[in-house]
Amino acid sequence: MNVEAGIAARDNFRCSNCRSMMRQRDLAQIIVDEFGDSTFLDLRRLVESGGMNHLAIYEAGITGPIAARLKNLPGYVQSYFWEDARLGEIRDGVYCQDLRALTFSDQSFDLMISMEVLEHVFDPLKVFSEIERVLKPNGVHIFTMPVVYPFPKVSSVRARLAYDGKVEHLLPPRYHIAGDGSKSLVVTDWGGDLFDLHRQAGLKLTSIRRSAPVVEGIPNATFIARKMVPSNEAHARRQHSTFAARDQVTPHEQRTERR
Repeated sequence: MNVEAGIAARDNFRCSNCRSMMRQRDLAQIIVDEFGDSTFLDLRRLVESGGMNHLAIYEAGITGPIAARLKNLPGYVQSYFWEDARLGEIRDGVYCQDLRALTFSDQSFDLMISMEVLEHVFDPLKVFSEIERVLKPNGVHIFTMPVVYPFPKVSSVRARLAYDGKVEHLLPPRYHIAGDGSKSLVVTDWGGDLFDLHRQAGLKLTSIRRSAPVVEGIPNATFIARKMVPSNEAHARRQHSTFAARDQVTPHEQRTERR
């Protein structure tokens, strides 16, 4: 494991083999905990076993060791937002998507993944509502973003969209590097109201903190937003086979047909 001086802990402690950083390994392990039935130690073994082949998975991102590990799964799709592309258009196997207006059908995915994305979105309640819409009942969005512990009670909005669509800066601009190497504006420094917004969107949010394996006391937070199933719907779902055919074409099938 490699430690780089001057780099935040969550972006550090890189694996000497896959180059994953601490926050990426934490997210991978939570995927294993969620879908591995406590029978696998790591994501590689879970994927190689075929234990994720039945899942519809959507990752809002195009790079990183998680994408490299999942990209060959039959139900895995990725997205990125290109301003010069039509929403739903596919470039090199990647969908163009705006998280505020996803083109996927309702209840399309068992798992959604995003890493260092939600601090960059405008209209977050709209984003969370779209995530809730495309998740299947009991589906999960597992994600990371920069946070400070303990959370401040209220988020700090750094920028917003004016009525004319132009960006209005409320705090000095701060940028991260996007997946394509460009600069991405930080819109929100998230606080405790993140949980309230998820509840309003119909999602139950949980934060999971782990510590760096070689330096105790350095926390990293990973988040799980789960689409809850009403008790009557959960009962009805138990009466049907989990192998029932879906009426709508899956995103993976759409992608395959267009190739």
